[in-house]
Amino acid sequence: MENIKAAIEQLIESDDVNLLKCSSFYKTSPVEFTDQPDFINNVIEVETDLPPEKLLRKIKQLEASVNPVGKIPKGPRVIDLDILFFNDVICKGETLTIPHQAICKRKFVLIPLLEISPDQFCPADNRPFKECLASLDDPDQIVERI
Repeated sequence: MENIKAAIEQLIESDDVNLLKCSSFYKTSPVEFTDQPDFINNVIEVETDLPPEKLLRKIKQLEASVNPVGKIPKGPRVIDLDILFFNDVICKGETLTIPHQAICKRKFVLIPLLEISPDQFCPADNRPFKECLASLDDPDQIVERI
């Protein structure tokens, strides 16, 4: 939790990103690469004048400053930041896909997202995120509010 709090502080310390909402913290089981400890996750809503690509560069620089070199994809890491969606922007590029392609497949994303924005729809298909969560039937995805 302290790593997340520090990352949020670093993200919003400049004038170009303002924190609007912050979900509770959740202890979550790993997905895909499961031979690792549980994670702590949350979702924040920010306001920014930065375009998506510049915001991505900013959060990747923040990640690089605390994560060890040579991390295993989906493996243990100090911090992992993602842009889930950005207003109504839809893009698919080499380094950035908006909305994030895994939002509707991950309880650890949907539960904190719905906490801060219960009526939010996916900009890609206009499906309510509540519907996405209800359709997930994966008992291995454990999400506990802490």
